[in-house]
Amino acid sequence: MLICFFLGAFSPRKATIICILLLCLYALRVWLANHVYAKAGRWDVAFGLLNNPPRTSIRVVNNLQICRDCHSAMKLISQAYNREIVIRDNYRFHRFVDGNCSCKDYW
Repeated sequence: MLICFFLGAFSPRKATIICILLLCLYALRVWLANHVYAKAGRWDVAFGLLNNPPRTSIRVVNNLQICRDCHSAMKLISQAYNREIVIRDNYRFHRFVDGNCSCKDYW
């Protein structure tokens, strides 16, 4: 992130406030990138729920290991929507049916 200030353009107090706001925005951007956008498996399952007929299975291939949060979310989604969700991460297949996973919560 590159920020340029001109000498004398802002008072020291305003410059400090601007720097703090920019740092907060940068921290928010980093947090969003790590916690929202990185959850591609959830986006894939949401897309599958919207675009596939009811009671069909959803298959996702992921090149990263599924996190604990996404694993719990997939169990809940499979139970709530009565769907089979199969996710292949870089270590194993996870098959979610009726709120249970084939890995028995071991990964």
